Amino acid sequence: MAYNVSPDAPASRLDPEAGTSTTPASKPAGYRSADTYKDRAQERDSARELDRMVEDAEFTRARKDLERAFPRATVPEVSERKRRELPIPDSIRQPPSSRQRKVRSVNKHQAQSRLPAVGYTAVQNLITDPDRWKTVGEALSTARGDAQQLDVKMRSQVQRVDRAIQTAERFNDRGHILYCAVTLPHMVPQEAVNLPSTLQPGSRLDFDRHTVATHALHELDPTVGSGTWCSRSKPTYGAVGHGRRHCAPAAAGDAVRCGLGR
Repeated sequence: MAYNVSPDAPASRLDPEAGTSTTPASKPAGYRSADTYKDRAQERDSARELDRMVEDAEFTRARKDLERAFPRATVPEVSERKRRELPIPDSIRQPPSSRQRKVRSVNKHQAQSRLPAVGYTAVQNLITDPDRWKTVGEALSTARGDAQQLDVKMRSQVQRVDRAIQTAERFNDRGHILYCAVTLPHMVPQEAVNLPSTLQPGSRLDFDRHTVATHALHELDPTVGSGTWCSRSKPTYGAVGHGRRHCAPAAAGDAVRCGLGR
């Protein structure tokens, strides 16, 4: 399905999970029919409701983590009042300061030191093996991000990566901003009114797959092209995150604020 600005065209929705991701550098987006897009969103909502039931059950914390569809968030949601404003489209991209880099380096090493060997290995295998990246991503997208829909072996590996991400997330605060790139299947419209509905201000997106991000927008320059939009994340998990949270575009054609994490 392609994007068409004609009012007579079939209803469609841009979905960052519609494409096939073969590299961690960028998420290829695609289009789904409006009905399919809505059905997938409802299935995610149902899985989140089951997670709330799991949390209310008299299980141990380890058992709850095992039975959840999505990993438990370890940082609070950022309110609209505390959310940072996105830079204007033509603003100069400033790299992180020396102090910011040092703080993030310390946090990174602290998180890595707390990772068990199996968690470190699971993350390394995921981001260094293109075939595994594609296989796991396709499975998560098909399952709408629900780990309980995966086979036992893959679910175990995915949940190990989840725990590694949560470990990194505990060292983050609301000033920790991440960026990721999503490749559009067409040129970005010049007029905001012609943007797909899911990129309009106030809309929300879901990432089902793992998503690699950077700490500064300029680090995406080798990846970002004329058919790519950048997604800006609120305080979240670290360099790799399950994008099973929502994304809220804040400015047409600019960047997207999103939560990376399942």
